[in-house]
Amino acid sequence: MKTIVGVLAVTALSVAAAAYLLAKRKTIRSLEIVASSTEHPGTPRSRQAESVLRGLDSDDQKRILVRKLLANPDYQIAFESKQSPMNQVAEGVQDVMKRALWDTIKADLEGGNYDRLFTLIEELKVRLAHLTPSRRDIANHINEVLDIELMEQQLKQQPMQQWNLLPFIRFVVQHIRDLESPIRNEETDKWLQNLEVAYPSTEKPAVLREFFDFTHMKLDLISLDTTNLYLRTISPVIAEYGIEFYRKKFEEKLAKGQLDTSRTASWASGAKTGSLSVSQLHREGVLYLILPHFHGSKEATFVLLPETMQDEEQEIGEMRIFARKIWRIAFALLRIRQLVPDASKEMLNEVFILLSAEFDQFAIATKGRFTIVSPVSKEATSVLYTEKILEAIQSFQTIHAKERDALVSLLEKVFNPSLSDPSYAIICKRLYSVFESLVVSLPADPVDTQLKALNMLPLLPLVVSLSAEISRFCSRDMKIHASLYSSLFLPALRD
Repeated sequence: MKTIVGVLAVTALSVAAAAYLLAKRKTIRSLEIVASSTEHPGTPRSRQAESVLRGLDSDDQKRILVRKLLANPDYQIAFESKQSPMNQVAEGVQDVMKRALWDTIKADLEGGNYDRLFTLIEELKVRLAHLTPSRRDIANHINEVLDIELMEQQLKQQPMQQWNLLPFIRFVVQHIRDLESPIRNEETDKWLQNLEVAYPSTEKPAVLREFFDFTHMKLDLISLDTTNLYLRTISPVIAEYGIEFYRKKFEEKLAKGQLDTSRTASWASGAKTGSLSVSQLHREGVLYLILPHFHGSKEATFVLLPETMQDEEQEIGEMRIFARKIWRIAFALLRIRQLVPDASKEMLNEVFILLSAEFDQFAIATKGRFTIVSPVSKEATSVLYTEKILEAIQSFQTIHAKERDALVSLLEKVFNPSLSDPSYAIICKRLYSVFESLVVSLPADPVDTQLKALNMLPLLPLVVSLSAEISRFCSRDMKIHASLYSSLFLPALRD
């Protein structure tokens, strides 16, 4: 699941770079002191830990990281390769956008306008300097070597194809190499060697695009490694003090009248009666908040989050999006099998990969000297996905006009599903039951057996991933609010 620092990102690959802002040296040092202490709770060490946790909790993105670590002490942010098949459609969109941007830059350079190029260089300089925020000498050196006025003078003196960009490229790549993990050096060296070989015969705008793509990818990796080091550093502190900190924070708000538990009580009152434990009733309630579902024969609407989960809105939102992706794929596979009865396993697997790609896309444009990144509308993205899926199906078998129209109509419903659709209602009920067996109680049958019975075995890795994420969330939430939940779910246990 993509996670948690997405709102910090401005491109699909900038999550790690944004997360790097969390890894300030001063914070890491203070956390190392706390983590290495051997004093018992109640001593200055516990008070210092509380101070650190308050600092982390004051920032929305840091709070999300802390919550992730509370649920999973080994949590790390993963880097998704551009070449991942799950991202092939997203990469197609980004390539089109980047091509348009670089076509514009190429035309500018041919006309003697360097504004957009220098804007990209300025952005690169900022990212390089942020890697060592306490080293003003390094920032100054970067500014001296990558002096925009000097570069402009040099570029104007020669035709574009005679530009010698290698000193500039070598300086940046060497700087990155010095800062990245040694295990990543070989890839960096190989890239630079290949570029130097191809440089004489390659158009300079193409060289620049390749350079900026590679360096920003490398900067993302450095930021990712730094952030994950930061997470490993704070994890012991959070594991020891985090639950008590958030329980105390919630109780303080109750005592001050800053919130009540009316929504939490209302949510708990909807729990099923029977012989389930408090933990199982709680997990049932969390599933109700996350998964698409029906209540009886009517379409269910999501209730407001309980007060106990008011700081969990983003994570719950991400799990809801992930659940809808699973529901969307299941719905599509079901209907495609109905419309194309002889669909091969290979064809359905291709459709599955396309539907598994992230649905949020970005457009890249320029305005004056600024590069602008903005979301693409859901409608535009669904049209692109529909075209790609139809291409995938047609690569395996011929589709007649009538079948194509039916598939287009189907895919429109897949990207804009309605719980009032009978087929979608079936998917909801069946998948909801699978998640209940995984999250609430031990399943009577293995999950692969359950999905195979539904003819939905390709969904196995996604279902397992989301159910594990929900289970970790439930475990953390129950630890923080165990006493309150015990009292609120008690009536359901008595009935």
